Amino acid sequence: MKIDKKKLKALLSERGLTAGALASKMGVTGSCITQYKYGTVRPLTAHKLAAALGVGVEAILVEEEGAV
Repeated sequence: MKIDKKKLKALLSERGLTAGALASKMGVTGSCITQYKYGTVRPLTAHKLAAALGVGVEAILVEEEGAV
């Protein structure tokens, strides 16, 4: 699963969170959040990230072309 970094950045901004604050909320390091933005994550990680932001997982994923 790929995280959409623009969506993630917008959600952090809307919630007044920094990547470091999100990392603390998830129990990971800030560098983990940076890695999530630029790479593929496991489904469980994507769900934990979405839950920490209070959104459904689809709100943070890259939309795949051809998806309906």
